[in-house]
Amino acid sequence: MHNRTRSRATHRCVPLLAFAAGILYTCPLSSRAAETEIVAHRGGYLLAPENTLAAFRSCSGRADRIEFDVRTSADGHLVVIHDETVTRTASNAGSVSNVADLTLAQLQELEVGSTFSAAFAGERIPTLAEALQAMPGGIPVLVDRKTGS
Repeated sequence: MHNRTRSRATHRCVPLLAFAAGILYTCPLSSRAAETEIVAHRGGYLLAPENTLAAFRSCSGRADRIEFDVRTSADGHLVVIHDETVTRTASNAGSVSNVADLTLAQLQELEVGSTFSAAFAGERIPTLAEALQAMPGGIPVLVDRKTGS
């Protein structure tokens, strides 16, 4: 939250709980007390593989907001993945692992569910459009646009 006319008054920071992650903080810029919100960081990544459609669906009824990460593929598509490379999350990553060096077709061939659990075998790296369509109704999203390393 940005406010160019901030007063010098001390602002109380209120914890913003991050579902399956850590704690974030929100500092209200008004005298109105902030409410605590549950933010599903990378989707419900303790319940399903991070930044996957399954992770986003798992947030229904559990989170007030969903945060996820977006990078650009080699052919200019926006894809939902946190890391600069696919090495940590994809079970079948090849010799080229940098997201920016892989096309959308190559990224969508990668399997990212079984590294979490066999129950999620077949999960793929979604596009931004697919992720937005999979979001549980009424839950706002926070998009973290990643660039570089």
